[in-house]
Amino acid sequence: TNGELLRHLTGYLRKDAADAERARATLKSLLAGGKAMAAVHLILGADCWERGETREARSHFEQALRLAPQMASVQNNMAWALAHASPPDLPRALALVDQACAAMPGEPEFRHTRGVILGKMGRWKEALGELETALPRMSGRPELHRALSEAYAHEGMSDMAARHLALATTHGNKQ
Repeated sequence: TNGELLRHLTGYLRKDAADAERARATLKSLLAGGKAMAAVHLILGADCWERGETREARSHFEQALRLAPQMASVQNNMAWALAHASPPDLPRALALVDQACAAMPGEPEFRHTRGVILGKMGRWKEALGELETALPRMSGRPELHRALSEAYAHEGMSDMAARHLALATTHGNKQ
């Protein structure tokens, strides 16, 4: 239940392969022992998502949501997974991210997720507003600039679309 320990283990998931595997094993042991289950499912889900294991990620997010249905970060991650599923479940994704945004309206990650979902629904003007709200605190994220480029293009603002596409490329090359 120690949040600092969980953050520390999360950091190891992004290190070299041996450290990452040890951190995953520790997290899975915590989960098997019934410790901080919602948080551990969330962390393991995010790790799976980053590694392209989307089916397992979604399973972890579903479990986290079942255990902590009011946890905004769980709602946001589940919404993202639903929006990128095949086929996507956009109405459920939007309902979840709306709950997360209501709980934490200033959180840029949630606004980014909401903007992407609205874009996938063809609601480009609303999507643009959400994405622009996230921009000041996420300006180095290529995926945000790609989403902004697409939203601006759909709103007929080709110059801004091109600028954000260039920024997405620039920031993507730095990673």
